[in-house]
Amino acid sequence: SCSSSLMIYFSQLLSFNNSENHDYKPSYSSFSLEQCLNAIHSTLKTNLTSNKNTLKIHIDEHLPQIIHTDHHALFRLIFNLLSNACKFTQQGSITLHCTLDQQETNSSPRLNITVEDTGIGISEAHLPHIFDRFYRISPANRENYPGKGLGLTIVQQIIAHLDGNISVTS
Repeated sequence: SCSSSLMIYFSQLLSFNNSENHDYKPSYSSFSLEQCLNAIHSTLKTNLTSNKNTLKIHIDEHLPQIIHTDHHALFRLIFNLLSNACKFTQQGSITLHCTLDQQETNSSPRLNITVEDTGIGISEAHLPHIFDRFYRISPANRENYPGKGLGLTIVQQIIAHLDGNISVTS
């Protein structure tokens, strides 16, 4: 509906504004990763159903049940990644993998998040630009793929604030 689209847009603008703030400091807390992912799944149920998609969530058995990071930031970045996957996948599947990434023996363990989908994919020419502010791959199909081109920009900025990194393959 128009009102829910407007709410999503305003939510993205607020998130974008917060993520653009160079003084932003993550608010770390301990919480259940599984409960966070279940809340995201519940929030996305309508999107998943309307596009006839399935969402599979795989949590590595080596991940602790309670993690310590910025809950709101993690929710927003996973939500945005999965929303994009839902938008560009029709009658397919989306898989979220959460694994433990222990890079060095002296470093803190890091959460590795991977999203895979059976969607339309992204051409090589567009890959370098997908994190650019307001970048849209197919402006001619705006009615089929609504959005403002902020979701992945927000994800990239949140990850930068959390001292992480992001990459994409298609």
